[in-house]
Amino acid sequence: MAEYKAIRGHTIQTVAGDPSTLADGLIWYDSVAKKVQGSKTAAGAWATNGDINQGRYSGGSATEAPGTAGLIFGGDSPEYNNTETYDGSSWTEVNNLNTGRGNFAGAGTQTAALASGGSASPQGQSEEFDGTNWAEGNDLNTARAGLNGNGTQTASLSTGGKIGENFQTINELYDGTSWTESGDLNTARAYHAVAGTSAAGLAAGGSSPYTADSEEFNGSTWAEGNNLNATKAYVGGGLEHKLQH
Repeated sequence: MAEYKAIRGHTIQTVAGDPSTLADGLIWYDSVAKKVQGSKTAAGAWATNGDINQGRYSGGSATEAPGTAGLIFGGDSPEYNNTETYDGSSWTEVNNLNTGRGNFAGAGTQTAALASGGSASPQGQSEEFDGTNWAEGNDLNTARAGLNGNGTQTASLSTGGKIGENFQTINELYDGTSWTESGDLNTARAYHAVAGTSAAGLAAGGSSPYTADSEEFNGSTWAEGNNLNATKAYVGGGLEHKLQH
């Protein structure tokens, strides 16, 4: 049987306990436990925690924020401008969006978030959050509602949506200042899940009408991927995962 060094080109490291940073597939010798340890992707679990202060639906969130530093904003119905931060146990009201809206794209973190499009007229509005206040930014090129997005405040995308009753394939990229039209989705849709980054994104499900279609974005074009197991809309997505050993 081949030794680990012959396969990987180096011996496993010796650590008193756990390494400071765990990575999927990492192997080490724990000198405290006196055994070889390894890390792998864990199947996480949901737990009930503090309620938001303002009940609503179809709002936006900071898609890059960790579970202990969340941010939600806007929503229906009516069109709310409420913004709340999460510290891992409770939600706190902070300064509101300038324009209340629902069915829009959210992105970023608790201290650097982005909201674009949505149900409020005009539907191309874009706002940036700095952890304290929302400020108006440059508008989308194509105003629409029911779109979704991912990424950071300086590198995000907003995809799909509806103009009136017409589903859209439109995809726009944001560089922190302005929006630029990029490769369109292959399947027009709204109220879909988007995950990943502006250079490696994923769109799945949505209403066009209801679809199970899934597509992957490489920073310039969308390519068809494996479909969801069931057609669905009004869904969310994310790429966060945790490790255990």
